[in-house]
Amino acid sequence: MAEFVTFIAGHWLLHMLRVAVVTTVAMFAIAYGVGRLQSWRRSYALAHWPEVSGRVEKAQWDYLGQESSTVAEIWYSYEVNGKRYGQVLEQELVDSDQATNHVIAMREKEVRVRYCPDKPQDSFVSIVL
Repeated sequence: MAEFVTFIAGHWLLHMLRVAVVTTVAMFAIAYGVGRLQSWRRSYALAHWPEVSGRVEKAQWDYLGQESSTVAEIWYSYEVNGKRYGQVLEQELVDSDQATNHVIAMREKEVRVRYCPDKPQDSFVSIVL
């Protein structure tokens, strides 16, 4: 009887190990797929969505969790068919000096905005550092 219990316990442990490995691989595959989908969506939008003129309304930066990384927040607005829309673009930057310079350069700047024809509130703006 003891041999049978040991045999079952060994198979159960092996089965749980397989489940853990398969689950981990699946999670990485899904995360990779979501990232690729977002990248594809952005590429498609930049190539096919209509483009309008927009304006940076506000720009500021803050530390991202730890003081070794910073993020610039760029608020921009644009108009489609007489209706005004706005979005926030977040850009991770190397340090506070780069963030400060970027934010100062972006304030009240005109930008080109691509928007989804079916949902104009969905948009992308490309800002080169």
